[in-house]
Amino acid sequence: MKDPPDSIAELRNLGPKSAERQSAVGIETPEALLETGSVLACKILKLRFPRDFNRRFLYALEGALQGLHGTDCSTEEPARLSALASGPLELG
Repeated sequence: MKDPPDSIAELRNLGPKSAERQSAVGIETPEALLETGSVLACKILKLRFPRDFNRRFLYALEGALQGLHGTDCSTEEPARLSALASGPLELG
């Protein structure tokens, strides 16, 4: 990610509500999101807010990290992300 915005809400695909939810789980900056990664961030958010986060949000997070729209991922990327996200939550 080149010169990330100052807040998560300014990242592509994301906004104030997702930034607020991410802050609630300790992901407060674009750098923290990049360090956490889209898959782990989505798993953590889904545990805390089970009705609000799904595969589409996972793609939006990954797109935000890549500077792409969530639907602009390569054809292999959604399958790879979904496979990773379906596994157990591993904090490491």
